[in-house]
Amino acid sequence: MESQKSITRGAGDIGVSKKNKQRYLLEKVPLTGEELQSWVPPIVGDFKRISLSNGLQEELGISSISTKFQHEQESEKLILLEIMDGAGEMGALLIEKSQEKLKDDFQEQSLPERTEISEHQEFRVLEKEWTNLPRTYLEFIHSKRFLIKIQAQNLAKEEVIDFVHRFPLEKFVMDISIQ
Repeated sequence: MESQKSITRGAGDIGVSKKNKQRYLLEKVPLTGEELQSWVPPIVGDFKRISLSNGLQEELGISSISTKFQHEQESEKLILLEIMDGAGEMGALLIEKSQEKLKDDFQEQSLPERTEISEHQEFRVLEKEWTNLPRTYLEFIHSKRFLIKIQAQNLAKEEVIDFVHRFPLEKFVMDISIQ
């Protein structure tokens, strides 16, 4: 698990201009849904994958997948994971807008929801928790290219973060050097 943490830790934002990042993504060919699906393991920690499909963003020209995981012993614990490729014209726009949304620290508590945008291990993360429901939502950009959205039910925030650390994000570390 420690090696995965160090891999994800190094995948934060790099010091290049916004224009160069967008140009880089515009020039890349989006991965296919099948390529993205091949990177999702059948088991992550105590969670077993119960569904995997092309995501809803495909209709918008954004390559994406959606997958659901269920805890092997506690079946009420569910994680819905959506991964969107920021390559190509529409993908680059998605990443640009997501970076804009995540750039400033923010915290709001309006019952029953708590929303926070902050830095976590060199990632800008949007986090939502509900006090009246056992639900957590996380959103972040990985490898400057992939928008990751996680919705968890009946899990503590720490369990969701542990799932993220166990998920093999190193497969999503692409050659991102910008000339």
